Amino acid sequence: MKTPEEKYNNDGFYRQCVDMLENLIGQAKSTPSEVREMAMLACLHYEWKCLPRNVLLSAEDERALEGIRLWRTTPRHLNTEAPKEGLGG
Repeated sequence: MKTPEEKYNNDGFYRQCVDMLENLIGQAKSTPSEVREMAMLACLHYEWKCLPRNVLLSAEDERALEGIRLWRTTPRHLNTEAPKEGLGG
């Protein structure tokens, strides 16, 4: 398995993505923490979109997913209350 540095040196697309993220930081448009958050959120969005539809979820899992769906669809200015214990309430 290649290290990130090896990938950067040998894969043009990988290099382009790293350079783009680095430029966001360098132009003071994002902090390193925000870039990490963006990357994680992009991964989560992709996984949520690709969640197999024929998976049987437990009631607890369904409540957790519903909490995430609600959070994603609530305008941020309305989503100001302190988090509750667990997603199930």
